[in-house]
Amino acid sequence: MKKLTVFSMLFIGLCIAGGGMLGLYLIELKEPGRSGGLFLPIVVGNLLGIGTTFIVWLIQKKRHGNVPTVDERTLQNLKKFYAAALYLVLFGSGGILIILFLMDVQTIEVGMLFIYMMVLFIVLGVGTMLAKRV
Repeated sequence: MKKLTVFSMLFIGLCIAGGGMLGLYLIELKEPGRSGGLFLPIVVGNLLGIGTTFIVWLIQKKRHGNVPTVDERTLQNLKKFYAAALYLVLFGSGGILIILFLMDVQTIEVGMLFIYMMVLFIVLGVGTMLAKRV
């Protein structure tokens, strides 16, 4: 299990760093000379995030041993929550799109999509915490 956790943390770190480098490349294509000082924050932030997560994981592993963090009832609650959230998001987003279509909206601003997705992630995160604690 330890090897899988370490491998997954390294994989996620590499994916984040790759995404950051792709972002730097795209910025450099659009506006040359603009991405000069962004390489170091991407790498250091990635290393600090993965390092902090790994240290917290080691402390939790040492403190709690092999006690699982969730039981079967918690997993069942999480499954039910995600199933309900999936349908709510799908039907809610479909309803919003139908309403926008009926209002004859031709374009949707990207910033509004970011806000919508951010609200969805926050609601899903809070709901996950509540479903895990109950």
